[in-house]
Amino acid sequence: MLFDLNQPFTEQVEFFRRKLNLGTKRWDDIRHGQHDRSFVVAGVMKADLLEDLRRAVDRGIAEGTDINEFRKDFWAIVEKHGWHGWTGDESDARREWRIRTIFETNLNASYAAGRYAQLTDPDLLSVMPYWRYVHADGVLSPRPQHLAWHGLVLHHKHPFWNTHYPPNGWGCGCTVEATEGPADDDATEPPEGWNEPDARGRLPGIDRGWAYAPGKSITDEMRGIVADKAGKYPEELAQDFLAEMEKGGITPRKAVTPEPTPETFELIAPEKMAKLDGDARTYVLNRGKDGFEYAVAYDARTGKIIKKGTSGLKGKVGIPNKYTQDRNMRIVAHHNHPSASSLSLSDLYDMLSQRGVIRVVVHGADGSQFSATKGKNIGYLAKVAEAASEASATQIARLAQHGLHVPLEEQHLRNTALSRAGIIEYEAKLGDIRSKALYNERDQALIESAIDEIAAVIERKLPK
Repeated sequence: MLFDLNQPFTEQVEFFRRKLNLGTKRWDDIRHGQHDRSFVVAGVMKADLLEDLRRAVDRGIAEGTDINEFRKDFWAIVEKHGWHGWTGDESDARREWRIRTIFETNLNASYAAGRYAQLTDPDLLSVMPYWRYVHADGVLSPRPQHLAWHGLVLHHKHPFWNTHYPPNGWGCGCTVEATEGPADDDATEPPEGWNEPDARGRLPGIDRGWAYAPGKSITDEMRGIVADKAGKYPEELAQDFLAEMEKGGITPRKAVTPEPTPETFELIAPEKMAKLDGDARTYVLNRGKDGFEYAVAYDARTGKIIKKGTSGLKGKVGIPNKYTQDRNMRIVAHHNHPSASSLSLSDLYDMLSQRGVIRVVVHGADGSQFSATKGKNIGYLAKVAEAASEASATQIARLAQHGLHVPLEEQHLRNTALSRAGIIEYEAKLGDIRSKALYNERDQALIESAIDEIAAVIERKLPK
C-alpha cells in the first residue's frame, strides 16, 4: 500500500507550473515528452476555459485538494464557460470518468516527473544508482504486467526506464524508488518481450501514449529552477526549501537527531477523542467499500476536523502539509487500507514523522486496526527504512518455507520490529478470523523469531 498523503513537493509543483497552455481537439494531438511542456485538456480550445481548468488542477497539486474539491471547481468552470458536449454522450458515468481522468492524470504525471528530477540528482545517483519498480498496493484489478514488474531492480540507465517509467497508463499508481542495488531475491532483468510492440505498435502493459518518462525531457531545467530559488532565500529558509526535495522516500536522508519535544499542548478530553476516533473508523470503512482510501484527520487540541474525504486516486489519500508540518498542530490521522494491510512506510515517513502529527491509524475491512505514534528513535526512520523492508520480505519468504504463507502481514511484522527498536510505538488489533488463522499457538514461535530477526537488522542501523 502506498499511503502518500498527497504532500506536494517542489519539483512536482515546478513541473506543472512550467507548462504552457495548449488547446487541442483530441487527447492524442500531442504525445509522450511533449506533455512535459504542455497543459492540455482534450477538446478545449478556448484559452480562458483552459486557464481556469489549469488553476483547478494546480490547487490539487500545490495545496493537496482532493477529487471532491476539484469536482466542485470543475462544474463551476463548465457553467461559467458554457462548455457542453465534453464527454460525447453526456451520461453521468462518462462525465464522472472525464473529471476523474483530468484530475488523476495531471496529479500522477506531475508527481512522477517531480520524482524523476529527484531520482536523477547526481548526488543521489552516486550512492543509489539503481531503481526499483513498485506496484501500487490496494488496486482491486491490477494490470498483470504492472504486477509482474513489481520489485524489478535495474540500473537507472537501463533502456527499460525510457518507456516503462510509471505511470504506464490511465489510472496507473505505480512508482519508482531509488536503491543502492538489487537484493538477493530481486528480479534484475525485465520479463521477456517487454520491448516488443504488438501489431498496433504498443508495448505490453503500456497504454497508448504512455511509453515515456514524465519529466525526463526537462529534468535539468527543473533542477536549475529549484536551485536558483533556494539561492534567493535566507539560509534557514533555503534549507527548509531544499529539504522538500527529500520528500517521498527516494532521496538519500542522513540520520538526524530527533527534534526536542515541543511544549506540551493540552488535548481534548479522552472521551471526546474516543468518539472522534470511532466516527473516523466508521466513515473510512463505510466509504472505503468502493476500493478507494478515505481519510479523516482532526486536531487533538481542539477536536476540529481538518480533513475528511478521498483524493480519488487509487492507493493515495492526502492531508495538506500546511497542517502536517505545523509544529503547533496535534493531528490524529485515520484512513482505510482496502487490502487490510498495516501501516506502510509512507504512512510513517510522510505522516507520522511530520511535526504536526501525533498518531496515524489504519483500518481494514476485516476488522483489523493498526496504530502508531512517535518512538524515541523516530528521527532515524529514514536511515533504517530500506533495511527494515528488505528484512521483512526475507522473513516472509522464510515463513513461507515453513508452510506459513502470510504475505499480508509483511508490514505488520516490520512495524512490530520498528516498535521494538524504538522507532515507533505500535499497536495492532487483527480481525478475529485473520488472528485465529495466522497467529495460533503453533505458528507464534516462528512469527516471534521473524520479528526478532527484523528488529536486529534495524538496531544494527542505529547509532551506538
